[in-house]
Amino acid sequence: MVLNKHIPLRISIPFNSLWACDVFLSCEHEDIFSDHLYYKLQSRGISIFQDDQGSLQRSTTPLELFGAIEESRFAVIVLSQNYASSPRRLNELLKILECMKDRNRILPVFRDVNLLDVQKQKGIFERAFDKHEERFQDDLEKVQAWRDALTKVCNFAGWTTNDRNEVQVIEEITEALWNKLHSRISPTEKLQPTSTHNLVAFTSVNVNEDYRDHNHPIHITDMTPSSVEWNFLITNLGLEILSAAFDQASSSSKPHYALFGMLFSIAALFTCIWELIYKGIKNRVALKKFGKLWWFYYPHPHNSMPFGTLPEIYGLIGSIAQCICSITQYIYFSWHADSPIKLSLLPAIFLFCLAGSRLNRNQNH
Repeated sequence: MVLNKHIPLRISIPFNSLWACDVFLSCEHEDIFSDHLYYKLQSRGISIFQDDQGSLQRSTTPLELFGAIEESRFAVIVLSQNYASSPRRLNELLKILECMKDRNRILPVFRDVNLLDVQKQKGIFERAFDKHEERFQDDLEKVQAWRDALTKVCNFAGWTTNDRNEVQVIEEITEALWNKLHSRISPTEKLQPTSTHNLVAFTSVNVNEDYRDHNHPIHITDMTPSSVEWNFLITNLGLEILSAAFDQASSSSKPHYALFGMLFSIAALFTCIWELIYKGIKNRVALKKFGKLWWFYYPHPHNSMPFGTLPEIYGLIGSIAQCICSITQYIYFSWHADSPIKLSLLPAIFLFCLAGSRLNRNQNH
């Protein structure tokens, strides 16, 4: 049974009438990440077909499943640890590659798996295929076709959730699909792999080629931060560098330098707070009490996940501490007294945390 049978199909742009569904979601049954992704896409008005194999009512027949793949404009494949254990999912993957590989409509998500394990069928994937070869001894060609399909899907640009905030990954996938669905490029028009610049702009995924030679290592990188977040980063970097420079140049005979250092550190703090407010509004976070701690949490279905990464929190704390140090230094110098603070590492700590909150997105295997 499909989960969205009561959801009206959405027509985003005129040529969408060619498709019965926006997205075919291929994932293992009872996968929490996929459930959250499903509801996020649904909340943006994107129609999804998902095989509910575990339904107590009738399951989708293979004919219906393959028909849904043919009539879906894009496919999101969540490759989790148990994905290769299911012949049904592997047959789905074969059909997806058959129908969509020539139009760059496949978006893989590598959830808690090593990309090379998927590509080479090592580790947990190797054990799954050992069982398949034992079970399908009379049809080893099918098993080999499944292996080839897993190798091929690694050549498409996508996401990895390793060491990443899954809420952010889901946001990125949703935005990428939204942009694709509202692009003016015809769904029947093939995107050329050599058009790297247009491909990156169209999918917001960093790739060198969309389809590569299977004999070479494959690298899937995460989506880069938005231009707004980079503007926050550059602004904060500039303000903190100026604050640190004026603090070091200040003395009891040059209190005006300490004043400038204090003003720049306060501006950096407000920029940091402004960025968190911007991201909080964007993610619709809400103040809630979880246990004994009040904090901001993401909305349903992630309402138990706190808002903000550790580098961002550390960066905010470092910025507050730097403000206190700058204010203290200015007060002492304005009295023409020696400051008790000789050297502060807080700007460096703040910059490290600030940059870390951005650079940790560029994960690759």
